[in-house]
Amino acid sequence: MASSSARTVKVRVESTEAVLTRARVLATQPIRAFRDRAIELFENLDRGQAMTPNDKLVLALLYEAIGQWPKAQIQLDYLVSQYPGVQQLPGAVMSR
Repeated sequence: MASSSARTVKVRVESTEAVLTRARVLATQPIRAFRDRAIELFENLDRGQAMTPNDKLVLALLYEAIGQWPKAQIQLDYLVSQYPGVQQLPGAVMSR
């Protein structure tokens, strides 16, 4: 008699809001690996167009912090084109 044991694999599916929250928290951490993970999460969310303007700004600042100015510029250009009031960004960010 052959015994068959079925294995149940649990797949963890996080809501978009949960992923955004995790990315936002990781972005505040001083450890580079955490910030890199935040960037990865934000990039995935950006592909799905699930980010708020504030999240895009955080992503731009993260890119700037790791020396990825061209990627930061893309995010900032998008914000300025879509949200005219965003031109009030801190001068240090906009002048680069």
